[in-house]
Order: sequence, then C-alpha cells, then structure tokens
Amino acid sequence: MKKILLSAFVVLLAACAGHEHGHDVHEHEHSVLNATKYSDSVELFVQYDELMAGHKASVVAYVTSLPSFKPYDGGAIKVSLAAGCNNDSFVVEPARKGVYEFTLAPREAAVGNMLFTIDGRDYPVHVHIGGEGHGETHAHDAHSHEQADSHPETTISFPKEQSWKIDFATAIADNCSFGGAVKVAARVAPTPDNFTSVVATTTGRVQLAGNIVEGKAVAAGETLFVIDGSNVTDNDAAVKYAEAESDYLVTKSNFDRKSELFKNKIVSQREYEEAQAALTRAEARFRNMQQSFAQGKAVLNAPYAGALSSLLVSNGDYVQAGTPLAIV
Repeated sequence: MKKILLSAFVVLLAACAGHEHGHDVHEHEHSVLNATKYSDSVELFVQYDELMAGHKASVVAYVTSLPSFKPYDGGAIKVSLAAGCNNDSFVVEPARKGVYEFTLAPREAAVGNMLFTIDGRDYPVHVHIGGEGHGETHAHDAHSHEQADSHPETTISFPKEQSWKIDFATAIADNCSFGGAVKVAARVAPTPDNFTSVVATTTGRVQLAGNIVEGKAVAAGETLFVIDGSNVTDNDAAVKYAEAESDYLVTKSNFDRKSELFKNKIVSQREYEEAQAALTRAEARFRNMQQSFAQGKAVLNAPYAGALSSLLVSNGDYVQAGTPLAIV
C-alpha cells in the first residue's frame, strides 16, 4: 500500500516538473485583463497579460489607500499564485509609491487565484491559465470585475497614477434611489402670458400718474398714464369725446321717438329694432369714452395687478396712438 502511494506521488511530481522543463519560458503577447478588489481601507486594481502555460505574463498592481484615494505607502506586499500545480509565493517591493510590477510564469494550465496580501488581508483575483497552443481565453469573474481590453481603439485611458493626482474616486455600482437638485445659474423671467403692454389710445403728450417707476407694484385698474391731446389737431381727444357724446344723444332721441311711434303702430318692427341697435352701439362707444377720457384727456390704467417691469416713455413725451408706454 505504501509502495503504491509513493509511486503516485513520484508520478505527480514528475508531471509538474516535466511540464516545467518541457517548455522554454519566453515572452508571449496576450490580451490585457483587469481586476478590481475593494475593502474598507484598500482599493486594488490589477492589470495583467492573459495567463498562458509556459509564457511570461506581466502584472502591474495599483494599490490605493481609502478613503483618501491616494497611493498606498505601506511598503512591500505578498503575492501568491495558487492554480493547479502552480504554487508560487513571493514578496514584491513597490516600483514607485502604490505601484507593484512583477511577472508570472505559470507552468500548468489550470484555474485558480492570484492572491495579494496587503496589511494582513487577502485579495484573491480569479485567473484562468490557458494551455499551450490551444488559444484558451480568460474566464471572467463577475465578483472580481475582470474584463479584457478587447477594443482599445474605442476606449479612453485614464491611468490610475493620473487619478491619484486629482480629486478622483471609484466605487462599486449599486442599485439605489437617488435625487436632488442641480444648481445652475439662471435668470427668472415671466411666462409670455403673464405680461402685457400698455399702449397709447390716442395721440398727445404723456403725463405719468404719480410715482411711476420701473419695478413699482401696481393694482388692477390703477391709473398709470394720462395723455393730453388738447393741442393736437389731428387726434384731439376732446373732439372724439364730444363726437361720441353727440352721437349718443342723437341716437337716443331717435330711439325714444320711434318707440312712441311703434306703440301707435306707425313704424314697423324692423325700424324700431334698427333704432334700438344704433342706440346700443352709440351708448357703448360713449360709455367707453367716459371711462378712458377725463376732461378731454385719455386715462390709461393697469390691466391687472402686477409690477411695472419696463417704462418705455418719459414724462412729457409725444406719442402716437398705439405707441407702447409700459410693460406690466
């Protein structure tokens, strides 16, 4: 029984040793793989060539202290390769602060771990060592965050050493709710339907009604401007007012007369209704003139409560009918 166990042990040693000496260890170009590991105190980011039995693979480990996200300054770290017959362990001194460079030369195709020991804590990186000449590729480990740089021409490189020089941080993505406000510079402005222009209803000289200045709060119906057209021959407000009053009085007298005639059936229903419509139009025009004119002057009021955002004229300016005077 002892002889059988001893023979099996010798065969196993010969297999590992024979595989080691059966191939010359030399440089071989492979894909570059990445792996990231986290703890509360350290972030480990590893870049390494695809591992192939019988070939050297370059490995660069970047160790970042957390939560400062600055390069680790704790000195040497321990590295181990445990995959099948590949059992190597060694200490790596930093090539520069936070950066550890070394090579691995696996002898046997296998699956296992590349183990980093930092400050007494182990950080395993799952690896797949491909067989010689079989073109085996790396098996990705979702928990190691490993990935191959299969499309370097479409990626943007941001070296770890560069991130140490600025305020930069990384973390494992997680599913969670988020919200908040984005602070930006802005100018507050009213919506288009929240402001209106006050325009001149007649030609004349503008008089500001009291303390009218930009930014002043105004009430609905508050008088803002008075336009004096008494010295204007073409659009005299007093003349328009007199015309409207005269037209109203004439149409009212005509309606009163036809009302009596209609009672006595001297005029027709149509004539009576025409006289009534004429009176309605004349009265509406005259009442409107009464509201808009006072002592021969046009009075302009605020259409609704708000603020006088823009004052477009000065006291004493001459304006034509339709000229904008202010924006409320």
